[in-house]
Amino acid sequence: MPRQDYEKFLEIAQEELGDGYFVQTRKTDPNAPFSFAKVRKNGTTFIEWNKRNIKMHHGIYIDIFPYDGLPNEGLDEHIDKCLKLNKFQFKKYIPDRVGVPQEGLKWKIGALARRMQYYLLKLYPESLLEGKIEKEYKRYETKTGEQGFCTCFSFVDRIIFPNELLFPPQKIAFEGEEFYAPAKLEEYLTLMYGDYNQLPPVEDRVGHRPVEVSVTEELFTR
Repeated sequence: MPRQDYEKFLEIAQEELGDGYFVQTRKTDPNAPFSFAKVRKNGTTFIEWNKRNIKMHHGIYIDIFPYDGLPNEGLDEHIDKCLKLNKFQFKKYIPDRVGVPQEGLKWKIGALARRMQYYLLKLYPESLLEGKIEKEYKRYETKTGEQGFCTCFSFVDRIIFPNELLFPPQKIAFEGEEFYAPAKLEEYLTLMYGDYNQLPPVEDRVGHRPVEVSVTEELFTR
């Protein structure tokens, strides 16, 4: 959602959602290693392998991503700077590589290097990193009613969205309910996933690799 709506959401979401859910941010859960919010279901568990040692809420979740505006000039430089901050944050707060451990030497060396980065980056002040992220991500306003571009700096891939692709959002029916979706839904899905009507190769059909899942219990401490 646009950054300005995202900020409003964070102000009211916990009260509106009630005790059954937890709105997770760096403010509400300081060990959470994300620059975006997650809404987690209390009384459930979804522990991802590379975050299994982080003491935080590990309930089943959905991500809440803010879209931030981009400049007309210097767009590439600004995106690259913000994506580097995003990767830096993950390396500082997440001690392990993404993915289930493998037996190969190359994977083990990569895992060791990631751990070394994690411990070295503990020397870098959190307040300095958080300040840079706050300043750079929000540098340009998301102008939902004008021509221009925006992106989500929390995405791993570099994706630039024309504003008219997203705004104004349209309502679509799903499972008997109505939800907001991008203005040009098919174009959005194509930009995100390519030919989204075709299944990817079997080896690419992977999820978030949880090591513990429960829809009825919290199997973690924080």
